[in-house]
Amino acid sequence: MPYILTLLVSLSRLLPLPYGVAPVGGFALYAGSSLSLPRAIGLTMVPVLAGFVFVGAFNPIVMAAVALGFALSTLAGRWFLAKRRTLVRGGAAVVTGALTFYFISNAGVWLAGYYPFTAAGLADSLIMGLPFLRIAIVADAFYLMLMFGIDALGRRYAPHLFPALAR
Repeated sequence: MPYILTLLVSLSRLLPLPYGVAPVGGFALYAGSSLSLPRAIGLTMVPVLAGFVFVGAFNPIVMAAVALGFALSTLAGRWFLAKRRTLVRGGAAVVTGALTFYFISNAGVWLAGYYPFTAAGLADSLIMGLPFLRIAIVADAFYLMLMFGIDALGRRYAPHLFPALAR
């Protein structure tokens, strides 16, 4: 099932979703909570790279920061949700994952030279990214709940598709 979700998340990059609304963050959290860490990061990188292909490649420093931000978001899923899943822990994972991605990706924009290499330039980069942080938190929460819903339905109605995720 993780491979099916990876494919669906990758294909979602072809959809005309509003800017910043993508299931990759929620998928990173879900994968981090459900799979071994190397597998979670590896599967999370598939839709990230698909996004670079489908949406378009851009500055390599920014692309590396985006990939690193999502890879580190899997850690939030691991830390908060691998052993126990509650609404509070899910909320903490979403906020931590979104903040991690926000800081890493906006630092990448700053390092790529889109803002001056000063503290004020970094602050400007972070300030300009704030509207996307709000969007990311909402999108990550929605998609994480969707992934767990699909997981729960699959475990109940198609358990043969979920052997790798058995706890």
